[in-house]
Amino acid sequence: MQVTFPESFDTTESAAVLVAFSLLAVACKNTQIAVLTCRQNIAMPPFAALKHLILSTVSPADNSILMMKNGMPLETLSLASCGEYVDWSLENIDVSSLRALKHVRIENVAPRKLDVPDGCLLHVVWDENSTDGSKFRRWSHVRSLWQAQPNRLGSLQICCHDSELNMSVLKTLLTGDQELSYISLCIPKLSNGSQPFSVDPSSCQTLALAERVRFRSEKMCSIRVTSMQPKWTNLSIDAAKVNLEVEDTAALVRSLDNFWIRGFESHGFSSLSMVHELHQSGRKCSVNRQAGDGAEGTPQGFEFGTLFDSTVQSKFEDLMKCGCSSCLVCLSRAGKLSRDSQGPKDC
Repeated sequence: MQVTFPESFDTTESAAVLVAFSLLAVACKNTQIAVLTCRQNIAMPPFAALKHLILSTVSPADNSILMMKNGMPLETLSLASCGEYVDWSLENIDVSSLRALKHVRIENVAPRKLDVPDGCLLHVVWDENSTDGSKFRRWSHVRSLWQAQPNRLGSLQICCHDSELNMSVLKTLLTGDQELSYISLCIPKLSNGSQPFSVDPSSCQTLALAERVRFRSEKMCSIRVTSMQPKWTNLSIDAAKVNLEVEDTAALVRSLDNFWIRGFESHGFSSLSMVHELHQSGRKCSVNRQAGDGAEGTPQGFEFGTLFDSTVQSKFEDLMKCGCSSCLVCLSRAGKLSRDSQGPKDC
């Protein structure tokens, strides 16, 4: 079920909407999944059986979803910002009374404080169109949510469209001892100037400790994995140019259940080493060539990894889209809703 409130309405209309929505709640008392877009802060009727809520609103902290009865069996909650920019650093969000909550996802929301029940995982999605100074400060504020409070971070997705992203800011977000289930970095260029983006004991520990890791870059994806052996079990790299340097390729290949790397230009020897290590361990590796754009001197593109047919590839790509357990993509993957439900755009 998806409900979208109008852009604006007067008091009389608001009352009418409340009555209509209350009747809807009675009619749908057994509803377990709701996708709501609220552009006004109005009272929300109690959905007695609601287990999964995806809520986009101008101000989640003011919405009555945060004042629901303690007995509501909500298991996943996704909060996203819609409308014009709001200074989330002034907001407190408290959903600790919802004891059944297992996953809370916040998308482009950086509240001053976020209280969730014990054992609940926090999932952060950050999508930026720019990286000016104020945005950097907001990124740092997002990081404080899982550092200053006892919130366990479950997944982190960062999508930045600015090619001038400061790598030191990104490293700050990825520094710590959090063991995440999923990390996705989608940025135009992932490298440290002329040097690869390093994953080592002194920086990016959170990245190394994640189980599923996804890199997407429009230009260059240049990564160096040094003495800190990552815990990656699934790895996806998709970029125009791929440079993967791994200090211990044998150990990385042993830890990976599946991986797929796609690019139109490759540098370094780790990619070939990974293919070699796979064969040495008795596992197979699929290697595909891609045609270039026809320009003279343009190198052939390539794809390689442990995926062998379109069905396996599709399942892997679906697995690597998200890891929040709260959005439409994750709920669909878990069999909570039909596959034809509209999901979020893939950055």
